[in-house]
Amino acid sequence: MKNILFIGIDMRCAGTEKSFLSYLKRYDKTQYNITLLLAKKQGELLDKLPDYINIIEMPKPYGNLFLLNKDDATTVIFRDILPHHPLVVFKLLSEIYDIKVKKQGSRKMELWYKLMQLIPPLEGHYDEAFAYWGEKTMFYMLEKVSADYKINRQHFSYEGTPYAQPLYYDAYKKCDRIEHVAKVINDEFQRLFPDIADKAVFVPNTVDNNEIKCLSEKDGGFTDTDFHGRRILTIARLCPQKGLDAAAKAIKLLTRCVNVRWYIIGEGIDKEKLAEYAVENEIEDKIIFLGQIENPYPYIKQCNLYLQPSRYEGMPITVEEAKILEKPIVACDYLSAEEQLKDYDNSIICKLNEISLCDGILTLFNI
Repeated sequence: MKNILFIGIDMRCAGTEKSFLSYLKRYDKTQYNITLLLAKKQGELLDKLPDYINIIEMPKPYGNLFLLNKDDATTVIFRDILPHHPLVVFKLLSEIYDIKVKKQGSRKMELWYKLMQLIPPLEGHYDEAFAYWGEKTMFYMLEKVSADYKINRQHFSYEGTPYAQPLYYDAYKKCDRIEHVAKVINDEFQRLFPDIADKAVFVPNTVDNNEIKCLSEKDGGFTDTDFHGRRILTIARLCPQKGLDAAAKAIKLLTRCVNVRWYIIGEGIDKEKLAEYAVENEIEDKIIFLGQIENPYPYIKQCNLYLQPSRYEGMPITVEEAKILEKPIVACDYLSAEEQLKDYDNSIICKLNEISLCDGILTLFNI
C-alpha cells in the first residue's frame, strides 16, 4: 500500500477544507494509507473526515505559525515562538525592519519562511506528500517532509499575490507536480514560469451535487421571517481578498431602490471594519453577519442571489454550490470567473466596484 501525506492547516468550514473532503474520494482506502497532518486539529469539518484517515497534529506551539493574521502575528511570534528560540530574533531583524518601517508587505512571507525553519522535521517517510492548503503548507512540505514525490495544490490565481518572487519560484522548482483548480490558472502558471511549465497540471475540484441538494433540504436557513425583501448571500472569509468592502458599498447603493438584505456566512479579520461601515452609513439592518455555519446550503437555496465579490480566486467552491442549487450569481472578474460561469446563463460577471456590482445585481433582479 502507498503511504500518502496531506498537509493542512485546520478543518474549518471553508472552501479549501470542503474541497479536500471531496478530493479524498479519489483514493481507494484498500490501496492507500492516508495521513492528514494539521497545524491545528480543530474545525467544524473535523468530524466529517473518514475514519480511515490518520490525523496528526504539528507540535505545539509551531502550528500557530500557520494561523497567523495581521492582527495577532506579532503577539503569536513573540509569545509562542521566540521564547523557545530567543537568539533567532537577530536573524529576523532585516525582515522586521522592512515590514514595520519600510511597510514592505512582500517581506512577510520571507519572515514566515525563516520562522518555519524552526519547526522540527516530520518523522517518517511517505511515497507522496501533498501541500493542500496553500503556500505555507508547500514550504513546510519541501523543507520538513521526507517523501519520494511532492505535490503542491494551488487554489488561487497568481494575480494579486507575491507568487512570482524568487522565494516562490525556487519552491515551485522543487515540487514534482503543481495542480491547479482552474485551467486558466494552470495556463497562467505556464506563462509565468515557462521553464517549469511541465510541472503544471489542471485537476479541477469535484463537488457532490446530490449531497449538496440533500443538505439544502435540511432544517436551517434564514430566521428573519418578517423580512419580505430580496436576500443576497455571500459565503467567505472576511478578509481583503474577498472584496466585501466593495460589496458593502454596492449594498448601500441598492438600498436606495430595492428592499434588500445582504447576509454573510463566515468569520475573519475584516468583520469589525464591515460592521463599522454599516453603522456609519446607517445600513446596519441591511448587512447581517451570520458567522460560521456548518450547513450553509439551506441559506443558498433560500436566497434570491449569490454574490462572489472576490478580488482574486482559484475556482471558488461556493460558486459551484450556488450553480448546483440554480441561484442567480453575481461575481467579480477574478481570473477564473469566465471559465466558471461561461455556461451558466443566470449569472453576471462585474468589475470590482460598487456601481458595477449594483448594476449586475439589479439586472438579475430584473429591476
